[in-house]
Amino acid sequence: MKQSKEKVINIDEMIMRQFEYKVFDIDELKISEEKFIDKMAINGWELFFINNEPVDQEPKILVKLYFRRKINYFLDFFRFIWEWINRGK
Repeated sequence: MKQSKEKVINIDEMIMRQFEYKVFDIDELKISEEKFIDKMAINGWELFFINNEPVDQEPKILVKLYFRRKINYFLDFFRFIWEWINRGK
């Protein structure tokens, strides 16, 4: 009896593909952390993780903000068409 080869879909991978991601270092922000998070939220980004990364051989910790936004393929398609139509203007 032959076994059918089925592609096993990793649930975490499926979830990851539904979002686009951005990572920011707090020390590199030009505005206050609170204002930056508010600005990202207004633009549709969700703060979903904050990570403290120790720096090797230094008494310093890097703080990274991880944002994600659900991908809207329909909207992205129309943005692409709009930019393509208006590229010569």
